[in-house]
Amino acid sequence: MAIPQRTLQELIHALDRAQGLDAILAAAHQGIASECGFSSIWLYRLDPNDPDAVEWLGSCGTYAEAIRAEPVQPPIGGLPLLKAALSANEPVLVADAASDPRIDPHLVAPLGLRTLAVTPVRTSKGPLGALYCAGFGQEGGRIPDAGQRAYLEVVASLLASRLERQHLQNLHRDAEQRLRLFSKAVELSPCAVVIADPQGKIEYLNPRFEMTSGYSPDELRGQSLEALQTQPGEGDFQTMWQTACAGEDWRGELSGRTKGGGLYWGHTTVAPIREGDGPISHFVVVQEDVTQRKDLERQILRHAQYDPLTQLPNRNLALDRLTQALELGHREWHGTAVMVVDLDRFRRMLDVVGHTGCDALIVQVAQRLSAVVREGDTVARTGGDAFMVVCPVIEHPAPEHLAQRILDALAPPLTWQGRTYPIGVSVGVAVAPEHGRDAESLIRNAGAALRRVKQRGGREFHLFDATLDQETLERIGLGERLRFALERGEIALHYQPVIDAAGRCVGAEALMRWNYGASGLTMPDRFIPLAEESGLIVPLGAWALMEACQQVRRWQEGGGTGLRVAVNISGGQFASEDLIEVVEQALAHSGIAPDQLELEITESLLIQDDVRAKNMLDTLKKMGVRLSLDDFGTGFSSLAYLSHYPFDVLKIDRSFTAQLEGDNPNRPLVAAIVAMGQALGLEVHAEGVETAPQRDWLLGKGCWFLQGVLYSQPLQEEPFGAWLAAHRTPS
Repeated sequence: MAIPQRTLQELIHALDRAQGLDAILAAAHQGIASECGFSSIWLYRLDPNDPDAVEWLGSCGTYAEAIRAEPVQPPIGGLPLLKAALSANEPVLVADAASDPRIDPHLVAPLGLRTLAVTPVRTSKGPLGALYCAGFGQEGGRIPDAGQRAYLEVVASLLASRLERQHLQNLHRDAEQRLRLFSKAVELSPCAVVIADPQGKIEYLNPRFEMTSGYSPDELRGQSLEALQTQPGEGDFQTMWQTACAGEDWRGELSGRTKGGGLYWGHTTVAPIREGDGPISHFVVVQEDVTQRKDLERQILRHAQYDPLTQLPNRNLALDRLTQALELGHREWHGTAVMVVDLDRFRRMLDVVGHTGCDALIVQVAQRLSAVVREGDTVARTGGDAFMVVCPVIEHPAPEHLAQRILDALAPPLTWQGRTYPIGVSVGVAVAPEHGRDAESLIRNAGAALRRVKQRGGREFHLFDATLDQETLERIGLGERLRFALERGEIALHYQPVIDAAGRCVGAEALMRWNYGASGLTMPDRFIPLAEESGLIVPLGAWALMEACQQVRRWQEGGGTGLRVAVNISGGQFASEDLIEVVEQALAHSGIAPDQLELEITESLLIQDDVRAKNMLDTLKKMGVRLSLDDFGTGFSSLAYLSHYPFDVLKIDRSFTAQLEGDNPNRPLVAAIVAMGQALGLEVHAEGVETAPQRDWLLGKGCWFLQGVLYSQPLQEEPFGAWLAAHRTPS
């Protein structure tokens, strides 16, 4: 019996209109129930990965809800019935389910199953599964005739086609959904994304790239990727393009220019896209903006190589350029010069103009130095008031000429806030290869030449010579021996008495001496700077404090009660964190009264860190230790020191005392210092008193405490004890 055309058309239309598996099965069930009398249908699918497993897809009709809640698994009749239908490629009919041995009787009775038709379902890709049509109860006992069986096959075929189309629609929908998600992700991506055709012509760019570059999509669409680069044709881009065209991903950093001309950097990945195994269809460029990171790296690099105040190269960069210049000079047979430039006593300017003023003056020095050097020379700031000039190519007498130009350039006073400040400049010069073939030795020898200038008073230049080399070697040797001088017992304290107006000894100043083997007694001006440079001054200073306090105790035990000892505090000691602790230990171990210890502080120590210095001196004062401002008047002396810090004693430097005889212009200055000290309630001490007229003049002005060779040279412990016995201080 032929299937009516109208019936088929209705079925086809119903299946076409159906959306989703349940609707498709409902449309199929409606036709099957109407044409074949089956009240329920179930759809099973073969597991593509396991030929002995099936999956229930859906059901419609009688018991559909029950079966949907708990699908029959495996299907009624098991796999043999399903596979029989697929093998026969036609419906397999069961006229009496109760008597069919292939069907589990436990499934028949509860459901009232009577008849069953299992129709194979095939798609264009092969067997999908089977459509089970079931009849229940008295009304479900009809066996489909040939026409109905043909109808079932048509339904199965249409169902397979519709399911396949549904599957494709789902895939398409999912693909569109993923595409929308990917598109949204690309649009919202913090990375710039560019898509180009196989020739590198831009087809798409996302909003982030537009924000980074400043270009709109219309401005760049159709342009070459190379047009985005800082310099078209640069090596990195060519390497990237060659790699991508070869079908490989490329990763690296590329720079580009914004529409406004600015530079930006991107960490870039370029990936070629193929259609299957075909040729490259597109290139995808993903770029993370690393401009800020690159700027930060440049800042870090510049900070590591340049002085932030003057913007000049720092010591590291100057050393690198000097090394390169020496290598080039060695190959090309030409000289290289290095000059170390130092501002004479500039640190004392800090008390006059403060940090801001000093910074402004340093900048002026940097500008003047940069203006006088030749093109290709390097001016570097290597320290607070220290500079270096590297001259890569030089011929004699060019170094001397340039050094003189530096002196001339810095001879006019510097200016700040409408006032002028004269400065002195010292320059040390060394030339390769005569004075050294490597950067370290050349700089060292230029430094030796600078020290020679300083010894002469500064304000000139000096070219290194062999005698300076010998001095440097001697200085190094002296420094090495100094490391062991204390443990060898070579360091000793000498004592110079301090005399009051009545001629009585009230104490002594402890002066360090070094008994350096065959060389004899070495004075402090030779070894104290070495100790400062090496850090040895801290243990030496601690030893001096301990020894001086012990000496006061020994004087007391010998009858010299009430005597004080003054100990000089060096810059290294004052900067150390344990000075207070060392003083406490010295007092505790010796048992002397705190006011029997006097610490001498120079002005230069107060310039370095005002807050720390104030806290340090206040602490010492609370301990009861006497404080003395040493060498007052030799630098940029400030009355602020006397009112700001808790000093007990003001010491007039020996350079003023030596010029008191006759009508020397220093007399009014010394008289003013004495009067000022008295007005502030300070003891005024004068050092370097050598003659009776000096003594008489100072006593006449009210300076009651004197020290100098007029009374005694600095003496070792035993000779001083003998002197003290002859000048006993009354108890």
